[in-house]
Amino acid sequence: MNSSVSDNNKICFRTLFVLSLLTLQLEARNITLGLLLPYNVTSNSSTLGMELVAGNSYVSAMVLAVQAIANDSSLLNGHSVTFIWNDTQCKDEFSVKAMLDQMSKGVEVFIGPACTCETTAKVASAFNIPVISYMCMNEELSEKTIFPTFARTIPPISRLAPQIHALLKHFNWTRVGIITQQKQQRTQWSVLEESLRHLGVRVSSAFTMDQGVEETRNFENGLQKTSQLSRVIILAMDYSLACQTLNYAGKLGLNDGRFAFIMFDLDFDPTGNKRKTLSGLFQKNWDVAAFQSALVLAVDNKVNAEYLTFMDNVKTNSKSSGPPFIYPVNLEDKTPIYAAYLYDAVLQYARALNRTGIPPKTDGKEIVRNLMDRSFHSILGYDRYINNNGDAEFNMVLMDYRAESGGMFREVGKFVIDGSGEHKFLNNESILWTNNLPAPSSEMMNCKSCGENCYNGIVTY
Repeated sequence: MNSSVSDNNKICFRTLFVLSLLTLQLEARNITLGLLLPYNVTSNSSTLGMELVAGNSYVSAMVLAVQAIANDSSLLNGHSVTFIWNDTQCKDEFSVKAMLDQMSKGVEVFIGPACTCETTAKVASAFNIPVISYMCMNEELSEKTIFPTFARTIPPISRLAPQIHALLKHFNWTRVGIITQQKQQRTQWSVLEESLRHLGVRVSSAFTMDQGVEETRNFENGLQKTSQLSRVIILAMDYSLACQTLNYAGKLGLNDGRFAFIMFDLDFDPTGNKRKTLSGLFQKNWDVAAFQSALVLAVDNKVNAEYLTFMDNVKTNSKSSGPPFIYPVNLEDKTPIYAAYLYDAVLQYARALNRTGIPPKTDGKEIVRNLMDRSFHSILGYDRYINNNGDAEFNMVLMDYRAESGGMFREVGKFVIDGSGEHKFLNNESILWTNNLPAPSSEMMNCKSCGENCYNGIVTY
């Protein structure tokens, strides 16, 4: 009797085991990704202080990411993954049509877009489909009550504020002036003023300039006014434009060590950024003393073997992936940083989907929640962090000017996030100020650029 019951139990267990395997096989499915790509666009727009690069030069990163998922047994638990794509041409009407077309084909996530970002995020939110962008920098997209299914692997400009704040605290600088670049379609440099004020920094002057540096009375007056209200001046603009502005500041006498200028270089240089030469920008009549007054916050470019291999694969696949991704790249060309951001977006979606248990119906809000407040290892070769707004953080280093080799900036420190989530600046090499003077004070004392109206201590308005 007991033997018979035992045999029956064994049969039941075996039957349940077989049924569970059959169920898993039936549930295994294909997950379709939808890539929204600015495939054919003119490189005349700016994102992150860089030109908007047409997608055909880095889209092979999508192929590499899908291959990486297929080769990683820890991802998607036996489910297969494919992708479809559409060219948005950076236009709202093409983006919406592309999304509707992809939804009709069963996509479960949108990877992108590069532009028309708010429109895409709103449509995706209405259908509870996640959007993981590798190029959208619009500040509004951080608002999760409006865009609950949006996340990104590219940081918005506002995420520079914590690093700037850490640098200001290092030098005991409490007051800054900001000169902001205007007329850039996707860079939102003006948000830095609000972000710094929110962190408690006193912004004594904010001047908005046009796209180019012109020796006009208006620009000169704006630069002079900024220098009269603070001796720490943030140049919130593209790197090349900041260099021009810095040179012009030297012509106005702001190069004698009383002023400090903070600049930004947000592109990724595959040669690394232990040293950044100015040979491509520097002109013989440029003011060296003004550059000695400058500090550059630059994207961490510590290139390792992992990223070098990835760049080579992006270029190789651009030649061999087949239409429409075949693109005649020169193997000596620099791979756009968007390739890494795109690759990271796809891999982080897969990991977030794993955390949701890969349900039969996608839940965009839940997937984005599983992306937020987490660190991940980037194909760039180091760990990155996505905060609780779904925004990736910058990984930044600080660079200081050196006169050798025709003029260059050299890394002298880095920014880190401690266990409490606070940004810290770690200074690992001496900073050389103009004429070997100590670091300037941010308060206005004995400031000859003010004429006779010098300030002593707190500036009054």
